[in-house]
Amino acid sequence: MRGAVRLLALLVVLIVAAAQDLPATAVTGGDADDSHPYVAGVIWPGASHPTCTGVWTAIGGHRRAVVTDAHCVPRARGSRLRVFFGAAWHSGAHTASGRSYRHPSYDARTHRNDVAVILLDADPHVAPAYLGAAGSAQRSRVTVVGYGSPHTGQRWSASEIVKYWSSWRLYLRPGSGNSCSGDSGGPDLVPGTRQIVALTDEGTCSWDEDTRLDIGSARSFITGPH
Repeated sequence: MRGAVRLLALLVVLIVAAAQDLPATAVTGGDADDSHPYVAGVIWPGASHPTCTGVWTAIGGHRRAVVTDAHCVPRARGSRLRVFFGAAWHSGAHTASGRSYRHPSYDARTHRNDVAVILLDADPHVAPAYLGAAGSAQRSRVTVVGYGSPHTGQRWSASEIVKYWSSWRLYLRPGSGNSCSGDSGGPDLVPGTRQIVALTDEGTCSWDEDTRLDIGSARSFITGPH
């Protein structure tokens, strides 16, 4: 009887957790990833492992930046962060340093303009991804990549299905997996390409609301002066 009560209690906890709106920060399902070396783990000052995800991106000419969510970097302009490029985080792993900048119109309540860049001090010598053309987020599937739990510090990828879109959001449900709890800032990619159409932003383990990068407000910030 006691075991049955404990099981029932656990089920209640899981149901409640699934119903909460949690930051979409971890790829569940899917597979360990060795196909997207330009996806990076974002490490806050004082943190011992990646706490968000970003993507090394060509932003015009010879310019490059790690693009991530605004809520993944400190509020203060030019705050220093580290990033990690690799399939799995480990003690002593090599990191690159840079300064972070949030979109000036980021709204922490609605998550509108939830975009930031990290300008690295040195080139990590990784071929970058690139921003999708206007309207390229209006598609049926994307590939999501990130370093979150339940595989914290390990790069993981999965397919997600696009249900519909708004003027600045993608709304998705799981395909082979899903962003769930630890991957904010990871890219939504056109499958089989380096083309970024959105960033993992918020949701639950059964649905996502991601920030489109194929729209003017996001693109003008990413490619403009910081």
